[in-house]
Amino acid sequence: MTMMPKGKKIDAGVKTSIASVAGNAVTISKDQTTATYLTDSNTRIFINGNAASVERLAKGMRVVVETSSLKPKLARAITATSGS
Repeated sequence: MTMMPKGKKIDAGVKTSIASVAGNAVTISKDQTTATYLTDSNTRIFINGNAASVERLAKGMRVVVETSSLKPKLARAITATSGS
């Protein structure tokens, strides 16, 4: 069994939120800096602890993105909270 290297986690903290969602691309904003991550059929997405699809992500949600170690702009997991 081959172990996959672990990806990087971009922690939400207080100021990291979704800036936009377009198709399979999710742009996050932190401290006036943005970064865009792609999703694919293997990306796990959770909103308020429940499994969700990329279409349910919305601007302003606080977010944690775990990236692939092989493809740093590919999200392996996105955990978002709606703040409500």
